[in-house]
Formats: sequence, structure tokens, C-alpha cells
Amino acid sequence: MNSGSEFRAQPPFGVPVVDNHVHLDPSGPCMEAVKDFKRSGGTHLVVVNKPYHDIPVSDLEGFKQTFRRTVELSNRASSVEGIMAFAVVGPYPVELIRLAEKMSLNDAEQLMLDAMELAAEMVSDGQAIAIGEVGRPHFPVSEDIWAASNRIIERGMSLAKGADCPVVIHCETATEQTWKDLASMGDGSGLPRKRIIKHFSPPVVDESINSGIFPSVMANRKNIPALEGSTRFFLETDYLDDPGRPGAVLGIKTVPKRVGEMLSGGKFSRDDIREIMADNFCKIYGVEEGYFK
Repeated sequence: MNSGSEFRAQPPFGVPVVDNHVHLDPSGPCMEAVKDFKRSGGTHLVVVNKPYHDIPVSDLEGFKQTFRRTVELSNRASSVEGIMAFAVVGPYPVELIRLAEKMSLNDAEQLMLDAMELAAEMVSDGQAIAIGEVGRPHFPVSEDIWAASNRIIERGMSLAKGADCPVVIHCETATEQTWKDLASMGDGSGLPRKRIIKHFSPPVVDESINSGIFPSVMANRKNIPALEGSTRFFLETDYLDDPGRPGAVLGIKTVPKRVGEMLSGGKFSRDDIREIMADNFCKIYGVEEGYFK
């Protein structure tokens, strides 16, 4: 990761514009997508780990190669002038199901836990800024898979506490019970609730409802009105860099577009956007302010 004091962006909106959750892949548009983000007014990207079709995962070495690629793609994104990217690594939750088809569930769970340890080491080494996206499947699974997934989440939170970083959670659509579950796990692990980031979050910013979990809200236009009056959230696209599934989630230009609309609509000031995009980021991820000059 480059020194924060070296980064200087020229954002057209006069403020940093961060997409808090994107996936890049060498088989997709990749750096062209990053350039599109930049041309649209974006300045910062959080490049999150995902399974890669050409890297089979059946042992810890597979996870190592996967995490290393995510870091490499983040570094490549940062080589685009005016862009700063940060890597987030961790065992993708659905991998547990795939692994349990190849080995016993106990062995699959242990491998996921070992991969979580590796992710925490990479954060401690400065290669990544958070553990993620980790969690539990977003669709119905057996009780055994559900229980194992929850144990893996709890271990990830404990490791995040030790590495002094957030954990980025992938799980079912957030309900009041989901928020409570995540908060309880965090409390038991000693991880502050604000450092539990709910990826693909609905626009639920009230701490009395989301139990103090930090929402990374999908940057759909329909979500923005529910965010007015608050700055306690991130915006993300969950951009999927897959030519076989174009437009599967939100496009790479979405967050810059949404920031422009938020400013022009008069409901958010530039100070509000800076707090959302930069101040929150530094506080939650523990990143130096120099990365947002």
C-alpha cells in the first residue's frame, strides 16, 4: 500500500468518492472498469476478495492464491492515476458448502478457520484493511452449515479484534434479528459493533434498529431518501467484474453518479459527503487521513 502522504486526487465533486465494495477479476473489464470509475468522479475503491474461477480452493494454498490475487488487483487499481484502492480478504461464506462436498463438514470448517487466520495475518502485515467478506450463506441451508457458519463468523470477529480491523459481513438480507445476531457475536468477541460492516445493507442507519452495526448501503437511487439526515453509512455497488454476468449487481459508475445527485439535490452538503466518504472510512477502517487529501 502506498504511503497516504503520497496520494493526491483531483475529485470533480471536490470531495472523495468511495465505493466501499467492489470485486475485480482479470477475466473481466478490470482496470478499464477502474478507469471508468475514475472518469465518473470516483477516487477510492475497496476491492473485496471473491472466488476466482481459475483458482480452485480445496486447501489453504488455494485460499492463499485467492487472497494474493485480491491484493494484487487492489494494487493495480491504485496504479491508476487519481485512484486509491484498499484490499479486503477473507474466506467467502459459500465456500464452506463447496468444501463440505469434497470433505467432511468438520474439515471444511477448519479450513475456513485457517483461511480466516491467514486473512488476519495479511491485515496485520498491511496488505489488507479488513477481513471479509465473511459470514453465512444468504439462502436457506442445513442447520449444520448454519451453525458452522456462525462459528466461523465469531472466529473472524475475534481475529478482527486482534488485528484491530473491521470485519465485512456477507449474510442474509438484514432484519432486526440479523442486526441483533451480529451485534451479539461482536459483543462476545470483543469487536466494537461499529467495526462490523454489513455489506449489501438496506438503508437502515438508526442505531436503535441496526444495533450499532455499520451499514454499507447499496447505492440504489431508491435508497438515498432513507439516508437523508444521517452520515453514518458507506455506499457500495457490489460491482461484479464478470463479463458473463454484465449488470448483475450495480455498475462501477453508480457511486459517483449517486454522489453527484446527493449534492445537486441539496439534501447533502460537501461536508456531509466528506464525512460519509472519508471521515467514516478513517474511523472504521483505521486508515490514515492522508489517503483522503
